[in-house]
Amino acid sequence: MAKTKKSSRSRKAAGDATDAKLTPAPSPFNDILELQRTRVVCGPDGNMYTSSNIGVGNDSGSIEDFAKDFAANLKLKVRKYDDMVMEFEVEGISCSIANALRRVMIAEVPTMAIEHVFVVNNTSIIQDEVLAHRLGMIPLRGDPR
Repeated sequence: MAKTKKSSRSRKAAGDATDAKLTPAPSPFNDILELQRTRVVCGPDGNMYTSSNIGVGNDSGSIEDFAKDFAANLKLKVRKYDDMVMEFEVEGISCSIANALRRVMIAEVPTMAIEHVFVVNNTSIIQDEVLAHRLGMIPLRGDPR
């Protein structure tokens, strides 16, 4: 019995020493890592810092239970709002729902573009189709209605 108590004390002392060693020192990188751990950055080119546990704990629940949990955990904070830009933070949703929201917003923004190009006499080395595509990629400002 005495050996067991002695070994548990030595393990506890060793555990205390390793716990003290694993405590991270204050660093400006800790804040960046915490933001990466707790945020999903959505942009036009894709999402960054995504990890999700979709379906964990929801396999046996109904859609009503999911909707209640979703509404209870959802937090929306508008950071900036003016005529051309709206910036907001959404917390409490999975990365797949954030990505779906991002895709819907991109698809629903009204845009204008050159659609039909009729080339009468092209004497350049650029093919007509390439020229029409490049004209279509020019961003146009205006009311698309």
